[in-house]
Amino acid sequence: MAGQRVRGKRANMGSTAYLVDKDTVFAHGFKHLLTDNFDIEFLGQSLDLAPAFEEIIDVAPDLVFIDAGDLVFDCITTLRTFRLRCPKTKLTVFAEAPTLSEARELRSLGFEACVLKPLTIEVLQSLLAHLERDEVFVSPGFDADEGEYSSSIRPGRWGYHLVNKRLSDRETQILVRTVNGRSAAEIADEFDISVKTAEWHRRNVYSKLCLKNVAQLTKFALRTGLIALD
Repeated sequence: MAGQRVRGKRANMGSTAYLVDKDTVFAHGFKHLLTDNFDIEFLGQSLDLAPAFEEIIDVAPDLVFIDAGDLVFDCITTLRTFRLRCPKTKLTVFAEAPTLSEARELRSLGFEACVLKPLTIEVLQSLLAHLERDEVFVSPGFDADEGEYSSSIRPGRWGYHLVNKRLSDRETQILVRTVNGRSAAEIADEFDISVKTAEWHRRNVYSKLCLKNVAQLTKFALRTGLIALD
């Protein structure tokens, strides 16, 4: 994207914006692209969504651009809250290789734009044109049916990538068996451990994920792709 400009007559969005993006190179180019070609004033910029959340609420920009990166699941709750507290703000979410369930979750929140990264200058031009016309923009990949998602949408078991940052391999195995209805005794027998050890692993799973019951654990497992509905 660096060094490229949006061709054509200078547009006038008359908007204020806030940008959340860890990629400082992209953020620098993106901001210059918008300020050079659109009448947009940036009210702030942050590397992370969580610490920037209240500032965004306070300054109330017309446009918010958030890069969820490859950890969309971690941002879903904050994004949902943001939508409830700022219903009039136009929100664009960038994401890298989300799962099918994450892509659908983002779409269901009713954002003005969902965009896959890395993105081309053509996609960016289309995004800005849609925002200027008050139209929803969904980049290729987000708007496809399950069997037609692009290779940028990962249908595989991305959940292990996320969960393994928090849980051990054994805890992940026990999580899956718990949501599949296996008792502590059955789990203990399968792994040749004591029932107390199996229960201890299960308590660690709930504690590390900040979950309280099997229903919440099942929802987590479905969202992260650890299990799938038949």
